Amino acid sequence: MDQSTVGLSLTVGLSLTGGVLFTNNVISWHVPRRMTPLVDGSFEIREMHMGINGRRLDRSQMAARGYTLSTTDFHIIIGIPVGSPDGHYKSHAPDYQYHVAYIVEPMLEVLWGTTVARDDTRYKVLFPITTPLIPQALHVQENTVPEARLFSVVLGPLLHDVVLRNITFFSSVLTVEESNARGLTIQEHRHANGTKSISVLVPFDADIVLKDASQIIDANCHLVPAYLLCIGFSDLTELFTSAES
Repeated sequence: MDQSTVGLSLTVGLSLTGGVLFTNNVISWHVPRRMTPLVDGSFEIREMHMGINGRRLDRSQMAARGYTLSTTDFHIIIGIPVGSPDGHYKSHAPDYQYHVAYIVEPMLEVLWGTTVARDDTRYKVLFPITTPLIPQALHVQENTVPEARLFSVVLGPLLHDVVLRNITFFSSVLTVEESNARGLTIQEHRHANGTKSISVLVPFDADIVLKDASQIIDANCHLVPAYLLCIGFSDLTELFTSAES
């Protein structure tokens, strides 16, 4: 067979994934422009495409998501904004501090060709990327209104994989079910940006509230809840934060 008149198309799935840089909230995936030993200096790029989760994207879809696909003398570079809708965040709590990581799986397709032998080499790779942990500030907002005789505390923002396990009030540790049974109100509030917050309402006359007996006429009520959170359903990492009302 005369190789000069017949093109050879080769699809490969080797682990030549290149390297990743994280700068200014952008993921930059660098893949070598020439994959030795797949191609040598006589090969040139004829086509290149990017995709997500194994699905190729066209230029308009890339532009809508803020993705970029470019080349230098040595690399093919895919740029992905951290937080793009094709990926997702996951919660972590190293050393009891709340962090998140962003996870996305871009795809690169490249077709190399040479006019010498009319050979084609097609390369396709999917590369899961996880960013370094990103610290997140948890806010505990105290919204108590004395006239309503209710303590009101809101904790957030949190991702949806964070689950409230129990609350510690001084020497009492109560599960969510136990808290609700004793007259407390614990609710989740989901927000349009994909996060949620947790609110806790405690009546002034609840038995877990410490009352200052030094002022009999106008007793002061104090509440110091410590929230114990479980990250996900299988990860038993616990996260503590506290508030004072």
